[in-house]
Amino acid sequence: MELNINKNVMRDIVMAAVEDIDGVCIAPAPSPVGEVLKESETARLPRALRLTQSGHSVAVDLGLNVDYGQNLVDLAARTQRSVAENLELMCGCQVDAVNVSVLGVSLPAASSSAGKRSQPGAGS
Repeated sequence: MELNINKNVMRDIVMAAVEDIDGVCIAPAPSPVGEVLKESETARLPRALRLTQSGHSVAVDLGLNVDYGQNLVDLAARTQRSVAENLELMCGCQVDAVNVSVLGVSLPAASSSAGKRSQPGAGS
């Protein structure tokens, strides 16, 4: 029995697997110069996520943004493991590779740390 799983379904599985990991998110995809994106309420934002299928196997390339202060090696390993396990379990395919690239670091909000220091009566 042959079963074809749409790449959009696999992308949703990958995105859900990454959302479950604290301190990491899939980065927005870089847009080519001059490209105009159609704005629509139902349109998905392009993400730094690419799936390459070859028969019953798949390779995943992910670009991630991580929270400042996180161990990058640990986050990358957890992300690779989670994505591979979820795809294998839900799609029944063999995952050849989950390639992770850290594209950005999210710094803590300046307003939250500044607000703690400048509260009236703090430290008085």
